[in-house]
Amino acid sequence: MTREQLVEYAFTQHRAGNVPEAERLYLLALDIDPEDFDALHLLGLLSLEVGRNDLAVELISRALQSNTSPAALNNLGQAYRALALLEEAAHCYQEAIALKPDYVTAYNNLGAVLQESGKAAEAERAYLHALALRPELAEVYSNLGNALQDLGRFEEAEQACRQALALNPDIAAAHNILGNALQSQSRLDEAEQAFLRALSLQPGYAKAHNNLGTVLYALGRPAEAEQAYRKALELDPNLTIAHYNLAMAGLTDTLNQARMIFSGSITH
Repeated sequence: MTREQLVEYAFTQHRAGNVPEAERLYLLALDIDPEDFDALHLLGLLSLEVGRNDLAVELISRALQSNTSPAALNNLGQAYRALALLEEAAHCYQEAIALKPDYVTAYNNLGAVLQESGKAAEAERAYLHALALRPELAEVYSNLGNALQDLGRFEEAEQACRQALALNPDIAAAHNILGNALQSQSRLDEAEQAFLRALSLQPGYAKAHNNLGTVLYALGRPAEAEQAYRKALELDPNLTIAHYNLAMAGLTDTLNQARMIFSGSITH
């Protein structure tokens, strides 16, 4: 079997989810040519998909030494992002866009990493570039809504999420972001319904459980809020905001009980 045939068959196994066989075949191709672009890039992509992010960076970087492919640059950005190396990731997406100005996926990924870096205004511009190229992409409208939420433009965030859901009503993240936008406008009942819809689509969505807890607490239902926070932490024990919310809910409840006891002990 030639190197080209090995890579082609490896990719067939890769797409079918047969990771061990795909990896074996990519490595056989690299035995023939250690600098083969496709084998390096695709083995790097496979490594990224199974969480071997350091290896993904190494392999895709090697591939890019022989071919400055926009797709490989985008995937290298994803590997850096998985390692929380956000500046490096943004640089990769920007390089990909420079090579391919209509690269919608790279614009969307750039927006996401800019937002994670606390640069919501720059993220908004990246998402708008993506939507100018492909206005039918529901996921990008959802991401735009998230950036607008971070910028405190809650009505615009709501509009972006509703646009996303008009295109695809089954995006759990869009319902979650919509819930945040509605809660920020003090529309608590509507926010609760948005979070519940997100959870009906994705029951393991820890952040949505936490956000549901915040709106339930604001609605004066602390026991249900506590249950939601605990569910969020069961799903993601590292979700710091849920730990904080649960602690604050317990503290507030304790203070309220203390006030009741204290006020009841005073005679006039």
